[in-house]
Amino acid sequence: MIKSRNRFILLFISMFGLLSLALTTSAQAGDSLRDKIVQAGLPTTPPERLKQLAKDTNPTIRAAVAGNRASPDAALIELSSDQDSHVRQTLALNIDAPEASKLPMAKDPDTAVRLRLAKCGFMFPSVLKILAKDKDVEVRRLTAKNYNATPEVLMLMVNDEDAQVRAAIADHEAATSEILAKLAAIDK
Repeated sequence: MIKSRNRFILLFISMFGLLSLALTTSAQAGDSLRDKIVQAGLPTTPPERLKQLAKDTNPTIRAAVAGNRASPDAALIELSSDQDSHVRQTLALNIDAPEASKLPMAKDPDTAVRLRLAKCGFMFPSVLKILAKDKDVEVRRLTAKNYNATPEVLMLMVNDEDAQVRAAIADHEAATSEILAKLAAIDK
């Protein structure tokens, strides 16, 4: 019974890409790995504890802090340059993370991080301005569809080489008559 339970746990963990979590032991005195992950994700965890957990050697713990909407701004800003892409991807989707944590990730070398920024429904226009000129077409498409894309952001993309980006701009509720006129002239 115990062996089958352990197999199930390992299967469950590996299904979610967290096999490293199961294999990594970063527990400090009195803190199990599980306890740290739970603490890192709880909005009631004291800010000082979250700052400590943001510096943990285990990326799964740091990712839990990055996704915690109650994490202190300073910890989130530090995590925006974390060496682990999963941590940065999780932070990109945290709707309460400060602008200062999102701006550096708009130029992240990992496309997956930039895609998550563009997907995030509550993104800062300053970040979207950077993503509007991204080299990856899917990042630009998602940026054009982002609810928080302002007319200024859309205008930056109006001459995009990709027809789907331009179509998303035309469909956006923030598209002004000036933007629509420019799109019509381009797509003649």
